[in-house]
Amino acid sequence: MSVRPISGAGGAQPPTGGPTPAAPSPAGGPAAGTPPSPIGVTLAAAPPTGARPGAAAHPGAPAPGNAPSPASTGTGAASPSNAASNLAARALASLRKELAANPRLRAGAWAIAGILILQGLLMQGDRVEAAYAAYAASASQLARAEGLTQDADWPGLLAAEQARAATLAERAWQAESPGLAQARLQAAVTEITEGLEFRNPIVQAGISRPVPEVDGLWQAQAQFSGIASPGAELEVIRAIATWPRKLVIDRLHVRRRDSRLTVLLSAYFDGVQAPPEEGAAGG
Repeated sequence: MSVRPISGAGGAQPPTGGPTPAAPSPAGGPAAGTPPSPIGVTLAAAPPTGARPGAAAHPGAPAPGNAPSPASTGTGAASPSNAASNLAARALASLRKELAANPRLRAGAWAIAGILILQGLLMQGDRVEAAYAAYAASASQLARAEGLTQDADWPGLLAAEQARAATLAERAWQAESPGLAQARLQAAVTEITEGLEFRNPIVQAGISRPVPEVDGLWQAQAQFSGIASPGAELEVIRAIATWPRKLVIDRLHVRRRDSRLTVLLSAYFDGVQAPPEEGAAGG
């Protein structure tokens, strides 16, 4: 198929069969006189230099090469850390000037530094002394333990402990019931008072109860009083301390008006069977 140019009125006719001269086109558009594509597609102009291929221009985006400066966006402002460091530097410089200009200020600063150093040395010395004391105590305990493991006569130690336990068992009180324990304690107190110079001695029974901290141990109390001669308190204490069974003095009181001596004693019995509770017995 051949294309025949349309002649314009009064215009110059191009040579027949020759190419049509192309007129300069604006930027981004097809050249003037360029024949349309047979399939109806218009070729787009090449993107500007520096633009990413295939990226569409945003309506509000700046042109390439015209990026906003940090001063216009506000990112170039000083940060709080920079401001604080500048302030500290200025304060340090001012302090140096003051120290250089004022001899008294320098002397005071050196005195304060010396006091702080001395206090630190004293505190460190206390810590070292405490650590040394703890180490010495641990070393002494270790030495004693090593001496026991190396030089101890274990059979001899066992025999001495058994003898001590037998002596304590001989001085311990034995009873099968609370009533029997109270009766034996009153008999012992009466025998003690008979060997002393008391006038009008009175023996009374006290409390009888189990010891809460030790299973199978029972406490019985008895009290005696009487008019004694001056200085009889020492005789009473000696008689109680030398009694074959173990006795504990809970209270000793002397009334000055009539020289009445009152002693409250306790004895601890082993093997006492506590009586059943009333509720259990009734059930």
